[in-house]
Amino acid sequence: MTEYQLAAMSRVGEHGEPIFRAPSVGCSGETTHDTDLQPQPVCPHCGHVERDAWEWNFGPGMEGEADVDCASCGEPFVCEREVTIYYSTKAALVATGETS
Repeated sequence: MTEYQLAAMSRVGEHGEPIFRAPSVGCSGETTHDTDLQPQPVCPHCGHVERDAWEWNFGPGMEGEADVDCASCGEPFVCEREVTIYYSTKAALVATGETS
């Protein structure tokens, strides 16, 4: 986790939920919002963190792209959803026929 993400997690909203805000800096006009591989989509224009992205249509399957308008500033952007699946296994208990 980056230093920015740790600092952002220390801020909470009125219901105790973490507030994630990307930094909005840009001396030469470019945005510097951290938009890559975030737990929730971040608007590249204003840094707004979208909490309802599960409602967006990314197409069939788990991964895909959605064209959306920011709920805060209204600017359009493309959001790409990437999914990573992990598996865990453990040995199954096998009945031995013995009784105790």
